[in-house]
Amino acid sequence: TDAPAEKISFTPVRNKGFENVAEEVEKHAQTLSREAVSGEHWTLASEEEMAVLKKMEKAGTQLVEYLESHGASIRRGVLTGFNEAFIINSDTRATLIKEDPKSEEIIKPLIVGDDVRRYQINYQGKHLIFSRRGIDIDSYPAVKKHLSKYKADLTPKKNKTDKRGRKPGNYKWYEIQDTVDYYEDFERPKIVYPDISMTARFAYDETGFFSTNTTYILPIKDIGLLALLNSRLGFFWMADTCSVLGDFDERGRLRLFSEFIEKFPTCDTSKEIKLAESARRQMQLQKDIRLSTSLFYQHVNNYSPSFEQFEGYYWLEGAYSGVLKKKMLIDSDVEGTVTVINVREEGNKLLLSAVVDEISEDIAEITVEDEDIRLFFYYSVRTFLEEHSNKKKWGKGKAAQVVLRALKIPYFRPHEPDDPKLNLEQIGMLMAEFRAEAPVLHISEAEKEIEQLEREIDRIVYDLYGLSEEERAVVESKVL
Repeated sequence: TDAPAEKISFTPVRNKGFENVAEEVEKHAQTLSREAVSGEHWTLASEEEMAVLKKMEKAGTQLVEYLESHGASIRRGVLTGFNEAFIINSDTRATLIKEDPKSEEIIKPLIVGDDVRRYQINYQGKHLIFSRRGIDIDSYPAVKKHLSKYKADLTPKKNKTDKRGRKPGNYKWYEIQDTVDYYEDFERPKIVYPDISMTARFAYDETGFFSTNTTYILPIKDIGLLALLNSRLGFFWMADTCSVLGDFDERGRLRLFSEFIEKFPTCDTSKEIKLAESARRQMQLQKDIRLSTSLFYQHVNNYSPSFEQFEGYYWLEGAYSGVLKKKMLIDSDVEGTVTVINVREEGNKLLLSAVVDEISEDIAEITVEDEDIRLFFYYSVRTFLEEHSNKKKWGKGKAAQVVLRALKIPYFRPHEPDDPKLNLEQIGMLMAEFRAEAPVLHISEAEKEIEQLEREIDRIVYDLYGLSEEERAVVESKVL
């Protein structure tokens, strides 16, 4: 028989409406090495990408082995079998502890996959009733009373035909479904990441968060490893190794399951002091940004505002017109579907941009000389966008109109309810209080520093794996 070809040609089908197969192949055919489709997991990595992956594997140790050498393993988050009963909010937690202070022993702060972001955790105030296997539930009467409301849904099914209950198993109705024998690992310093993600979202936790089965944890105190996993090169490896939901080039999501991540080629970063310092600085900046945004929201609510469309501010007469009117430059020609809106501060200007028909466009430039009012608008817009971060479509039409009408921000009025003028005095008092507490005032400047830290981390990681300039270009062409 003939020897198998050393190289394989394939053509990704991105347009189902093509008319001629031969022409489609000729236009979009790519070449793979035989290594790309050998072994347990295949990859559609190009020859150049395969060369980078091979160099990484040669330079590193598989993550599973690296963790074992530190007495750790990849752990999955907790599977309760019925979240409605075991996951509670802060009010329910307070009620249970008030009824029986001992309840606090088994109520743990909880995060889910969506809470885990790059170098940060956005804790949403959830808690887990962690009644693990073998617990004496009678020692926690308030918790038992709470869980008993769901007993029919918590009781293990006797057979698969039962309509209510959790999956059959050797556990009590009030116990967590999985054994979770490694529960102590959640209370140790650890790296946390979601099981599915479009980007590298690895965070470090020293507060003892428990997490659901939409996450994995690496119970190890290793900031260098955190930086490796969040680096551009680290995500390049994941994009070419992990399975994908959808098309990676079309915002597909990677399945960061343990069967893939355990093979990540890990370098020893213990001597790379600058790598850990850059990662820690980025963690602190992310924490400061999150705290500042939260403080602003709290201060705004103290003044009981109404919420108006941003467009309304542009047309307001009187006290406010002297602040913004005639100082807003808008590109009114851009039209299409707006899917993303962004805001940033540059000098004495606020810049609104948007993704319109998958193309990033500048929408409005607002000059505001008064720093307090400029920051008030910046934080107002940023807070609103964060609250609506899951929104997939803002509207269709003239982009400027879509953006200005979509954004709703706080509006303060004088004591006379019929007076349309903006109460600048209240904004001044609010911002004075905010300035006194905010750890970072100009978030756009902090974000620029984060971008510099990202570049520094990428450079160090490239050096660790010995990548040439050409190989670095291959990585950066795939992971933007």
